[in-house]
Amino acid sequence: MAHITKEDLDALKDESAALSESPESLADKLFKESLPEAVLILCKLAREAQSEGVQLKAATYVTERVLGRLQDANPTGMVDPLVAMVESVFVDSDDDA
Repeated sequence: MAHITKEDLDALKDESAALSESPESLADKLFKESLPEAVLILCKLAREAQSEGVQLKAATYVTERVLGRLQDANPTGMVDPLVAMVESVFVDSDDDA
């Protein structure tokens, strides 16, 4: 794992000052530049981590980023009776107004 040194932080501060960037703008830029490597690390952890727990967490994160949360999926297309009841209560109360 890479360690951030004081020299690394000082270089970032110098770059920020030289470019007249706000700390937020610099942070956004750094996150965007680091994104491809972060995605590769997550995918590698999902496949090769020593801990099955780490593999599961990484795989879950990657899957949910691509497909959405499983809890939100409705593969059968069936309406959940509880959701239908709650929605009907709110729709009925809106009609009364």
